[in-house]
Amino acid sequence: MKFFDLHCDTLAEIYAKKESLLSNTCNISLDLTNNFEKYTQVLAVWSNPKRTDDELYDNFFATLSHFKSTSFPLPDNFSYILAVEGGNLIGHDLSRIDRLFESGVRIFTPVWSDVTQIGGAFNTDVGLTELGKDAVKRCLELGIVPDVSHSSDKGFFDIAELSESFGKPFIASHSNSRAVCNHMRNLTDEMAKVIIDARGLIGISMFSFHISEKENPAIDDIYRHVEHYLSIGCEDVLSFGGDLDGTNDVMPEGVRRINDFEKICDYLSKKLPESTVNKIMFENANSFFERNGIIPQK
Repeated sequence: MKFFDLHCDTLAEIYAKKESLLSNTCNISLDLTNNFEKYTQVLAVWSNPKRTDDELYDNFFATLSHFKSTSFPLPDNFSYILAVEGGNLIGHDLSRIDRLFESGVRIFTPVWSDVTQIGGAFNTDVGLTELGKDAVKRCLELGIVPDVSHSSDKGFFDIAELSESFGKPFIASHSNSRAVCNHMRNLTDEMAKVIIDARGLIGISMFSFHISEKENPAIDDIYRHVEHYLSIGCEDVLSFGGDLDGTNDVMPEGVRRINDFEKICDYLSKKLPESTVNKIMFENANSFFERNGIIPQK
């Protein structure tokens, strides 16, 4: 199986636990992926809103340093792309975005929760601030892909408009369908179609509250999101963004660690053509980053 995942929070977890990405107690441990022919993971560093902007900025580099000092050499089948989740680590200093880019960041999620100096998240009705718009513009200039997961509805369309003005795509790295599960973190069909038009990506998340109103969703509930997205034309933009190590283990039955995506792949293979499964599991995301000049690191 080839697998490309658009979002996880494992770097913060291995830093907190003083563990290695190679072998650990987290949802993602590379010793569980020996059966993957190829595996590319977007590794996000989360900005905890309880900490100051300067603390978050310093924490990003400390987290990255821990990863590089404990987890190399990486397995031959593995590569990664760095992301920032929560743009408040830039404070009011746009030059920090340049430093993040120089450090390898290629995906930038402006907001995570509530309202910051960047703008409002999904639990608000606030769009991007002027600083937030300038931050997204700087990302687009540098070649960092904006990520609308966690954005408010207004913020989504602010980012979509800015991306269109630059002729660049954007993504929703871990956002399920609001038509299937009515949660504000999920995308409306209108939003999904904007992403299709932008040639972006949508990653399906494993966070149970975003999958179903059921107390204990299962893989068939994950499939309902896949099926709906495919029904509205998402075949070439659909991927996974599991949010592993970011869900507090509130996940579907049978899905706890990275190797459990083999079960999901097997389930999809019983429902969909092989070519469609390959797109969702790997090819859509891989093609997106290739055509946008982003080469995963090894």
